[in-house]
Amino acid sequence: MLGLGWAVGLAVNGLLGLLFVLAHSATPFALLLAPVPLVVLHLAYQGYAAARADRIRLVGIHRAARLLSEPLDPRLAIGPFLIATAEVFEASAAALVLKVEGGRHVHAIDLQQEGVWFHEEPEDTASLEAALAAQMGPVRLVASDPGPLAAALGATGRRDCLAAPILDAGRVLGALILFDQSGIEAAPEGQLAVLEALAREAAGALTKGWLLDSVL
Repeated sequence: MLGLGWAVGLAVNGLLGLLFVLAHSATPFALLLAPVPLVVLHLAYQGYAAARADRIRLVGIHRAARLLSEPLDPRLAIGPFLIATAEVFEASAAALVLKVEGGRHVHAIDLQQEGVWFHEEPEDTASLEAALAAQMGPVRLVASDPGPLAAALGATGRRDCLAAPILDAGRVLGALILFDQSGIEAAPEGQLAVLEALAREAAGALTKGWLLDSVL
């Protein structure tokens, strides 16, 4: 990152020097090249902002993961975990969908409201949460995108969402979902990678809780 910053700085300084020479000689090329340093600086800032956002989120997911892994029964910490996750990704809401026998358990929070919502869905319920919990890989959706998943997202009144599967030995246990992001910039691929990492941490903690149930 330091090497890249040094290279960008050198390139911008070189362009500014060239512009000074061209402007001094009153050549029309100076007008054509005038926006170039600004464009380079803008692109460099975007790259830096995305990298910084991903680093901040990596730190935040460790804090969120601890909330779920420290209790003996991680299910008691699902609410605080979802709140911390939404805050890390600057999302307005989050949900954790867990497959159970005969259906799904859906835990949800909204940062604009207090409390944790919980409801059970029968296995044959057609919902956005059910569709996202059936995905084998991470998903990024915008309500304006084509396709049935985006249409289902739009029907909920949400603007966008990120989702990552909760996996255990290749088996989908559910999904971790974020809605309506805003704030610091980050590359979509980086966001999904960080959310996937957090979903893996959640899978390990929840599996521990289910194993405890089977022993007691």
